[in-house]
Parts: sequence; structure tokens; C-alpha cells
Amino acid sequence: MLGLPNLSRYSTAVSLPGPSASSSALSWHQCKRPQRPRAVRSTLQRHTSCTANWVTLPAQVSLTQAMQSMHEAIDVAENRLSHHAAGCVRLEVPIPRDASALTWLQGQPQDTCLHPRIYFSPRASSAPSTPGGDRAEASMVGSGAVAGAGSAWLWQGQPGQAVDEALMQDIQSFLDPSSPRLRALGGGRFDQRQSPSREWAEFGSYIFMLPRLELMEAAGCSLLSCTLAWGPPGGLGSGPSDIHAAAGDARAALRCAALPAAAAAPAVKVERTSQEHVPDREQWDQQMGPLPATLKQTNEASELSNVDPAMALDEYNSNGQDGLDDLLAILDGDNQDDSGMVEEAGMSKLVLARQTNVHFNGSLDPLNLLAALQERDPRSYQLFIQLSSGATFFGITPENLYTKSGRSVASEAVAATRPRGPPGDVEADFFLAFDLLRNPKDHFEFTQVRNWIKRALMGVCDVVTVEREKSVLKQSTVQHLYARLAATLKPAANDATLLAALHPTPATCGRPQQDAFQALRDTERFDRVGIVKGSTPEEEWGELELKVRQFQGQLRPSLQLAAMPNINLLWASLLAEELCRLGCNTFCIAPGSRSSPLTAAVAMQPRSVIVPCIDERSLGFWALGHAKATGKPAVVITSSGTAVANLFPAVIEAAQSGTPLLILSADRPPELRDTGANQTIDQIKIFGGYARWFSDIPAPSDSIPARTVLTTVDSAVRMATAGPMGPVHLNCQFREPLTPAPSPWQPACLQGLERWEAGNHPFTINAGPLTSQPLQPLEPGLNAHWDSALHTLKAAKRGLVVVGELQDGAEGVAALQIARCLGWPIAVDVLSGLRVGASSGPGANEAVVLTSLDHILLEKQGVWEHIQPDAVLQLGGHFTSKRILSFLEWSALPQPARPGSAWLFASIRPYACSPPGSGGVIERQGRQSWGHIRVLELMRALDEAAGEEIHTRLESMAALNEMHVAKTLAALLPPGDGLFLGNSMPVRDMDMGASGIDGVISSAAGFAAGLGRPVTVAIGDVSFLHDINGLNLLRTGEADPPLTVLLINNGGGSIFSFLPIADSLPPDTFNRLWTTPQNVDLSSICRAHGIPHQNVSQLEDLGQALRSAWGLRRHSVVEVKTPKEGNVDLHRQLQASVAAAVRRTLNCFLTPAGLPGSLRSLAASQMEVTGASLQPFCLPLQRPLTTEQGESYRHGILLRLHGRIEDQEASAIGIGEASPLPGLHTETVEETEMQLRLLCQLLPGLSVPWALPLLQVTLFTL
Repeated sequence: MLGLPNLSRYSTAVSLPGPSASSSALSWHQCKRPQRPRAVRSTLQRHTSCTANWVTLPAQVSLTQAMQSMHEAIDVAENRLSHHAAGCVRLEVPIPRDASALTWLQGQPQDTCLHPRIYFSPRASSAPSTPGGDRAEASMVGSGAVAGAGSAWLWQGQPGQAVDEALMQDIQSFLDPSSPRLRALGGGRFDQRQSPSREWAEFGSYIFMLPRLELMEAAGCSLLSCTLAWGPPGGLGSGPSDIHAAAGDARAALRCAALPAAAAAPAVKVERTSQEHVPDREQWDQQMGPLPATLKQTNEASELSNVDPAMALDEYNSNGQDGLDDLLAILDGDNQDDSGMVEEAGMSKLVLARQTNVHFNGSLDPLNLLAALQERDPRSYQLFIQLSSGATFFGITPENLYTKSGRSVASEAVAATRPRGPPGDVEADFFLAFDLLRNPKDHFEFTQVRNWIKRALMGVCDVVTVEREKSVLKQSTVQHLYARLAATLKPAANDATLLAALHPTPATCGRPQQDAFQALRDTERFDRVGIVKGSTPEEEWGELELKVRQFQGQLRPSLQLAAMPNINLLWASLLAEELCRLGCNTFCIAPGSRSSPLTAAVAMQPRSVIVPCIDERSLGFWALGHAKATGKPAVVITSSGTAVANLFPAVIEAAQSGTPLLILSADRPPELRDTGANQTIDQIKIFGGYARWFSDIPAPSDSIPARTVLTTVDSAVRMATAGPMGPVHLNCQFREPLTPAPSPWQPACLQGLERWEAGNHPFTINAGPLTSQPLQPLEPGLNAHWDSALHTLKAAKRGLVVVGELQDGAEGVAALQIARCLGWPIAVDVLSGLRVGASSGPGANEAVVLTSLDHILLEKQGVWEHIQPDAVLQLGGHFTSKRILSFLEWSALPQPARPGSAWLFASIRPYACSPPGSGGVIERQGRQSWGHIRVLELMRALDEAAGEEIHTRLESMAALNEMHVAKTLAALLPPGDGLFLGNSMPVRDMDMGASGIDGVISSAAGFAAGLGRPVTVAIGDVSFLHDINGLNLLRTGEADPPLTVLLINNGGGSIFSFLPIADSLPPDTFNRLWTTPQNVDLSSICRAHGIPHQNVSQLEDLGQALRSAWGLRRHSVVEVKTPKEGNVDLHRQLQASVAAAVRRTLNCFLTPAGLPGSLRSLAASQMEVTGASLQPFCLPLQRPLTTEQGESYRHGILLRLHGRIEDQEASAIGIGEASPLPGLHTETVEETEMQLRLLCQLLPGLSVPWALPLLQVTLFTL
């Protein structure tokens, strides 16, 4: 049983905070070992004695390892909490964000212990952000979808039971306000007091659950959780009576749980036999015909008749919907319509509905259908609830009833509908929205909803603000009028009072609420439309058709193979569908004649995601970026001739970086080759050795078994995704006709495809990556190479892990686990991806992560010899830093005065995929006897000294420069957002991210689409100009996650000024041939493509420009103009300062006055704090802070420590600074001072590492 949406999306069910350090509502706790989890919270009494516990276990590389650690944690929880009569324990494990919550749920078996099943997705809203809305969404920043399987505790309402205060209190008794991820998921019927119809009876009037197993997409990782809940009967819900039963249920669920489903996008294969509307069209006209005349209209709507459409379009192209909203607000003056703020007699709006019953033959997988709908409309919420009987509810809605974080609340008004314009046609889409904004009937309907919500919020909130008076919310195929409201909840109010105040809104019921509610109570309604004065039956019926178009499109009958009009379309359709079944359903298509059969076949596939572009070069890089984000190949389709050659740069990059890519090039048949025909080149193995595999597919013929196409496609995908991953080229020959024109062919070639055509699985199944030898357990004594490596690792006293380019999150977690097990510091390259959120990602707090090794190594003399490791373990691919590579080579070469370092290079894959038990080899044999605390302290001190010096020096630079851009971006990037760095200076100035080589805008656009989250790309002006056609992909990809292009314009190729040849040639010659200065109006280029653009030339404007761009929630460009002159000198001055700071810190360790020079003895020493004091300061600034407008003073605290170095005849005095920046840090100076004063009372008598790197330490002999 399936239903279209009729639930409002309760924020109690979908508040999804991520593990971000910036979220004040989140406490991130880490147990030392999975065998000994500890309870971190205990609040809220339920029944007799209920304890709510939230335990975060160490990060794991895979779901399998995460579930193993949970089994052990359940045993501990059962023993420790057996004396509690009631309680709730949430065990969670961070894992790489490799599989989505939906694919995880699709992979779970249909077992009773894993039901009910539930799923909520976020909404990629097109509406610009607002301050109050951001506060209400603070606990959800960076979070994605959540899926649950099985219920640890279940609340299901009987007919007539409502979601009221008693239910909320019973749910809250299991929860802990300080643990926002421990929450109930669910929803309620539109009218909970009405008896449900037969098809809805199983669900009850409401259903909420604490998921037994849950996968949540968080910022930077996913969280797998297992919840145990128990208590005596007597509440409104049901569940185990004691912890032993709860633990048994949890173990059973973990045993039944499976891995995520394999990537696949099969069509929804059902045969729709009939469809009926209730009411039908005739009944609809009769029912609705007289209604509009009976409805009252209290105010005439503002038509905005004075707005020039051309001016409005120009404002929209320049500044997006945000700019257009501001323009309309100015031109409309103070004519805010307050109709509806006071409830008057007489109905002004009634929301009618139409139920559609669809009958079909075949098996319908609701999760597959939901995945298909999600692909089509990522800007809507997707909701799914399935009971053990198989009864299923799923819905799609653009509306959010409310969102809440703490006392901050946000709601929104959504009303009136228009279709979207054709994909890529910005002007047609704009004028449809502009008509919606100016239409009097739609304006009246919209203000009725907005003002009613404002009035409802005023009853339960202290302050209510309409932050966005009137805007447009754009979905995939429709767009609505939209308003955003923010409020502060009254102290006595909670979720129950909010629900009672807001549900149902006029958008789902009508006005006045009770009159409309009473009129609808006799029937259960679906996809409602609002009727106001001026509505017509034809318009409202058409609106209903718009809303269900996506759903009906997925249930369209598939074309039978034997009915294909010609053999070309048959082969092309086989190829396209097999790719979709293999999960490769993103098709990047460049227009052309010879490739018409391929393009037509892809367009017929209901699950195909099509990315069109006129430039094959940009298209290839878009596919490359998409594959970097997803790990699976996007498919590029081109015509014949030089169109194929344009893909060569992307193919080379894919080969060099190990990124999967699938090229489908159309070609002429053999008889037309080498005939001098137009647009014909030799395409056979055109990419040479850069392609992992090539196949010249013969021209379609009914004399060749059609299954040949399927096996070829399966081999191509396997070769692209098996190690080593890379590009694969299929050259597809086609004869005329290239159109779907009928041409006879013999269906005998379909023999052997009967099961394939009836099913949804690929023709052949990939059994896994090919390997020359079976993977052996990594146990001592079984492999000579492993024994030798293990001996080297065990014998090392000053080890170092270095990490180059990694392929995915699992490799990153494995690298951090290896460093933790060894007890070695881990130096991470820019390309590793570990610098993004290095302090809060999964497993990061288990290792000492060095992000400034490149700066530590600035001075070779006097530094390198003191930090030379005796063993280096290199993980991952190549490095961006030449200095680190030089240091490793220098370390490995033996010299008369020192031995060479052992340098081990290991593919990280065996560690990430090693058999159970093998990961503990290093831990068992090395961790107990290896003490690397001294080396860790030294490297941590040097790394922090370098980082602090960079921060201090950049703060002292008043004029905007390229390093400021990198620092500001790193500090302000929203949690969960992606970062993509271009080549040249951005990748060298940044401390995080992934770099592109060519086609940077196009690659970043594909990366954002594949990641499914907003992305910021930092790029230079020459790279920007080199990929201008990438802006066309942004224009046509309006529905993709927003890409913010941070364009650093220094007037040319500034990076070449760092080359030695820059000082060897006359400036004119060097500039003309190397730096290639440009003077292009980049803002006009953006405007021509309809991309909003901002100009920044002052440091204090940079932060606000970035926040404004991110708040637009659409593609935009922030152009930062920096001077090219002096850039080299600034970098060199900064490097000199950092090198001096590293020397000071190193000298502090090596040769303090009156102390032995032995690093071993000194680093082992501790300082006993004998006294601590602090002194506030206030200093005037030459320029205002960039993080806070108008702030011209810097406030902070100086901390002074006095101490005695244990076992040494010396004392130490250190002075450090704590200066939080307003607008950047969450703590104020006053809060910092209070914390430090408490610290001054607690420190005396304690022992701390004597060489605190952030203190300017002075040592003297007693």
C-alpha cells in the first residue's frame, strides 16, 4: 500500500545534528577502547529510574567492524546497567561516509527484528538562508539523511489518539536534551482523531520509534548506532521490559543486519493496469465549480505592476533570488499584506484533495521507487515508513512545518504553484516565477498562509519575525511562493505545543482552520490544492497533475525489447539499461548526429540522470569530478571525430589519479572508415595507454547475439572500477538509421535475455576486484615480506606516518587507525583529504595529525637532522609538497654521520580490507612496548608553533592577499560542505582539500553533484578563463547542489613568479611569456551565464561575501582581487617567520639553559605548575576585524604560568594568549576569562608537559 504525502514533517523526527565542533548542542565523547564504553550522560526520570546514555565508540573503517565493536559494547552495557529498571542506551560508531542511508536501508533483509523501517531525507532548499532560520537549523548543520531499522521502543496511536502533551512527555522520558542525536523518528496522520480508512489502519493515528539500528549521514562521516531501550509497562509505548531483553533484541538485529545494497539504478518495472481518480474529472468540476464564489477575499493583493520585468531579470541574473526579493520589497514599499492576522467569520480558503488509486502487476520495491523520485527532486523531503507486514507509506513534500534547535524555531509558508521552465532555460523559468509573484489570486492565497502561521507562532513564542516576506521556492518540476519565519519559543512551550499551534496550516487544510477541518473530516485526502476566490477547476486540476507528474513518470511502462523500432536502438537501449543496473546512471551527453541512438536510449531510461553540455572537454571534467565524489564512473557520450579527442585531458587526469571514467564514443562502421568522410578520425585506441581497457563494439546486427552488448558493458565497468581504477573507452559503431525510424530486424538475437528483461539485476555480477594472489591474513610468520615490515615497524623508535593522495573515506580512517596503533605522528598531505576537519573527523582524535610538516621543514640546516625519523610508513599516492618528498629522500639516504631511515610504502587497501583479527597485529606486538610520547610531543609542538605563527603573521597583514583568502576560507567553510582546490596558488596556500589539474570549474561542478552537498572551489583567474565553458554547466545544472566559485584574480599566472627563472629574465619578457597578464571583465562573463557575482577588494569584506554567497544556496562567484606585486615577498616573509618559530621551539626542546641537551631526558620531563595568573588586554587595531563589522579593538587574555621542571634544577615561566574573535569563535572574551580564572585555580600542583608550544617559555637555573 502506497500513499502520496499527507504528513507534515515534524522537526522532532528529523533534527539531525552532525559531529561538528561548531555545534554548541553537541558533545563529542570518545571511549579509549571499544571493550570499555562509558556512560557519558544520565538525565530524565521515566517510570521509576530511567537513565539515558550516549556512548560514542572509536571510529571504524567499515560497517562490519562497526557492528563487531557494538557487540562488545552491548555486553558491557548489559552488565553495567542491569540494576536500572528503565533506561535507554545509544551506542554509535563513526564510519566513512561511503554509503548513503538509503542504500544501507535497501540492503537490509526483510526480517521482523529490522521492522518497522523508517527514512527521512533532508531538503536541498533553493531558498536563501536567513539569520533566524540558521539558528533554528544549527543542530542540523552538515547533516544528511537518516535511516532506521527495527524499533528499540515504539509508540503507535490507536484510532482517535492524537499527538499531545502526554505522548511527548512519554517520548521525552527516553531522551536527553544534551544528546540531540538520541531522538524519536516518526509522524502522525493529517487528522489523528478521525478513524482511518482500511488501507491506513495498520499505521494507527501516529507512529514514532527509537530506531534499534540507525545510519545517519553526519558532517564528514556517517554514524552507525544501536539503541537499547527498556522499561516496565504503563507508558504509551511498548518495548522490552528489562535490559537483558533489550540487549538480546539488539544482538539479534546486528546478526540480521547486512551491508548496504550495491550501487544500482534499475527501472521501476511494474505494469500499470488501471488508474482511477477520486473524485474523477467530472466529479471534480461539479464539486469545485460553485466553491470559489462562496469564499471571501479580505484584501486585494499587490500586483507589483510597477516592476519592469527586464530589470527584475537582470537583478536575478546578477544576485540570484535573494537580490530579486530585495528589489521587489523595495519597489513594493510598505504594502505588506496583513490579511489573515485576525481570524474572521466566513471561509477564505479550502484545501481540496484528489486520491489516485493505481493498480499494477508485478512486484514494486518502494525503496527503489523512492530512490528514483529522490534523483528527480533532491529539493524535497523524502519520508518512508514500512511495517513488518509490508504496508508502506512514503511521501515527498517541499514543506517544513517547523525546525527547532534549543529555543530557536523557524517555520515557513508555501503556497501557489507554477511549473518550472525547460532545463537550462533560465529566462523561461524566471518569467514563470515572476508571473507567480505578481498574480493577485496566488498572492492572496499565499498571504493567508503566511500570516496565519505568524499568528500561530505568536501564541507559543516570545518573538516572531518574518525574515523572508515573499520569495520563490524552486523544486525540480514546480515552484511555489515562499516565506520564512523565525521565532523564540516560550520557556513553557515544547514540541507538543508547537504541533498543536501549527498543524494543520492553511496550506493543508484551509481558513478558518476549524471550519475547513470540519468540511474535510468525512474523507481521507491526498495531495491537496488550495481553493480561494478566483480559482477555476481547470487550473486546480492542472496543479494536481503537476504535483504527481514525477510519481507517474516512474510508473510508465517500459518498452519491450522485441518492440524496438530498429537494431541500433535495441543495442543502445541494452547498453543504457545495463549501465543503470550497474549503478552508472549519470550520463554526460554532448550533442551529435552519430551518437543519436545512444542519446535516445538514455533519454528513454526512467532512472537516467542526464547532464548535457555543448563542450566535450568540460563534460569530461564534469564526469571526472563526479567520479571523484562517488567512486563510480559517470558515462560520457560523444559523437565521432574530434569530439572524442576533446576528452583527452580528462582521460589523462583520470588515468593519473586512478579515477573511474567510462567513455562511449559513436563511430562509423568499418565500410565508412578511411574514406575521407567528414567528421571522421581514427578512434581506435585513441587514448592509448591511458585507457585501462578499450573495446571497438561492432555495428549492431541481428546476426550477433544481443547479450554481447551486456557482457561488454559489464566488463567495461569492472575494468574501470577494479584496481587500478581509471578510464575505459567503448567505441560504438552505428550504421543508418540513426533515428528511431522503423527498420526490420530479427528478434532471434534476443535469445538468452528473457530473465534479464524480466528482472532488475545486471547480466553478469562482478565478484570483486581482481588480484594476482589471494589476500592472506596478516599474521606473523605467514609471509616473509610482512614479517620484515613488521620487524621494521616494531624496532622503530622515531617513526613517522606520511599520507599522500587517498581515494575514499575508508582509506582515511584506516590511515588514522594505523598511526594510532603505531603511536606515531601522522603527516597528511593536501591530497589526503584528512586536513578537512582533521580535529573532528572519524578517528582523528585517536592520532597526532601534523598539518604543517611542510612549514616545519622550511630550514634544512639545524632542523632536519633533529626530526629525522628512523622509519617512515608512506600510505596513499603522490604528494603535493616537494619539500616533504625531499625530506623523505634525504632521510632514507645513509650518511657517514647518521643511518638512513627505513622507508616503507604500503597500499592502504589491504589495511582497509584485512580479514577479521589481522588489524590487531601491530597493536598486540608493538603498542605495549613502543613508547613514542617524546617524539609525539616534539612533533606536536613544532606543528602547533608553525600553525600559530602562520595565524599570527596573517593577522598582522592589513592588506588583502592570497594567503588571507586561504585562511578565511578554511576558517569559515560550513561544516559538511565540500572543498575543491584548483591548481596553481590556491592548492599551495590552502591547508586542506583536493586539487584539480585542468577543467577546474567543470570538475568542481561534477564533484558537487556527486557529493550531493554544497561545494566551494578556490581557483585562480587564469584557470577560470581556461574553463569558461564550465559556467555553462552551472547554468544548466541549476538543480545541483550549489557551487561557490572563490575566484582569486591577481591579473595572471602569479605562481610562475616563484620559479627561479623569474629573476633571470627581463620583466617584460617574463610577464608576456609566463605570467600571461589578463584584463578581462570577469563579472560580465558571469552575468552572461546568469551566475551571481560579487567583487571583493578589502580584507574586511571577504568573510561577509563568502557567507552571502553560501546563503544564496545557488551557484555563484566571489571574485577576490589581490595584487600580484609583492605576493612572492609576502610568502617568503611568512616562511621566514615560520622557520624562526620552528627554530625557537626546537631549541626549547634541545638546548635550554642549564639543562642537558638530550632530547630523551628533557622530553621525558614534566613541569609542576607552582602558580598561574592572567591579565586582560585591549589593543587598538589598524583595520577593523574581518569577522565582526565595526570592531576596531582586539580583546584578549594573557596567561602566565610558573613551574618547576621535575628531576631538573630549573624553573620555567611561560606567557600565552587567548583571544577569541567575535563572529568566528563561539566563546566571548568574558567567557574565556571565566574559564581561565577557573584554570588558574586548578593548575597549581599539577604536572604538564614543560614545553607548551604556544607559550613563550623562559627557562632559568635555580
